[in-house]
Amino acid sequence: MPIGGTVKDVLPDPMLTGLAVELGTGGNYVSDIIAPVATVARDTFKYATWSREDIKLDVRSQRAPGAAANEVVISKSFTEGSVENRSLAMKIPDELRNNEPNQAALEARRVKVLTGKLKLQAEIAIATALQAATGTLTAPTTKWDAANPTIRADILADKNAFRRQSGFNPTHLVLPPVVAAAVFNNSQILELVKYTFGELLKSGFIPMIENMQVVVPGAIKDGSNPGAAQSIADVYTSDEAYYLYVDPNAGSDLEAMTALRQVRSMASVSTPFAAYKWRDPNPSAHTDWVAVDCNQKEVVLSQALIARKLDVLT
Repeated sequence: MPIGGTVKDVLPDPMLTGLAVELGTGGNYVSDIIAPVATVARDTFKYATWSREDIKLDVRSQRAPGAAANEVVISKSFTEGSVENRSLAMKIPDELRNNEPNQAALEARRVKVLTGKLKLQAEIAIATALQAATGTLTAPTTKWDAANPTIRADILADKNAFRRQSGFNPTHLVLPPVVAAAVFNNSQILELVKYTFGELLKSGFIPMIENMQVVVPGAIKDGSNPGAAQSIADVYTSDEAYYLYVDPNAGSDLEAMTALRQVRSMASVSTPFAAYKWRDPNPSAHTDWVAVDCNQKEVVLSQALIARKLDVLT
């Protein structure tokens, strides 16, 4: 959006928008894995929230001859929400542009930085939602980084507790980096997967444990104020583990039962991210602008589909 102007003054740049859309998926951000992206036509929307439906036997299935089927009333409800209009911009001064032989790379670098910052905001929002989840599992008797931990036994017990809580087996296990270091170095876990994922272990990463996809967030953030010394930290810093049920169709099916979702609006433009460039209206500034927009909101659909394993490290 131009400084001092309106949205209609500048249209999305096709090349830069394509780059922003490409950069807006994957990378070190796990939000797209555990919180599928759903697109909506408007900035305001309704989304389904769920309770424990598949395991309820609250209605008798038997019926008398000629009688109507017995009705099942589910506790699904719809919650109203609205996206946040997120937009970031960077300058390209003429002094910099005039000394850059690759003009396209100059703009692309700014689109990469801006899109990354927007993705980082979503990543932090998802991490915050997990850390505030109400369903908790007790801390292990022996911490996972202590001598002789029983990590596999703990995970199996947690899976069973999750199944009783939600009616589903968890599909994903999110391990913050400090927790993953302990789990991936555990002899029981290594023995469990060494024949199945032997080649993948060369990279130091275990992709599956007990039929759950292992997710290790890699995003970092600098929490310092502008001009202050750097304060680098992982986005996921807690000594917790998170079990989730993620429906693989949750991005396209707005009624799917899943733990988390990212909702993006297509009301302004027909892409999840839009990139713009324009000349500063003040001629004396001698600068161009590049901006990236994303209209998004992160929502929790079911607390029953999230479980926090508390205090797993010493």
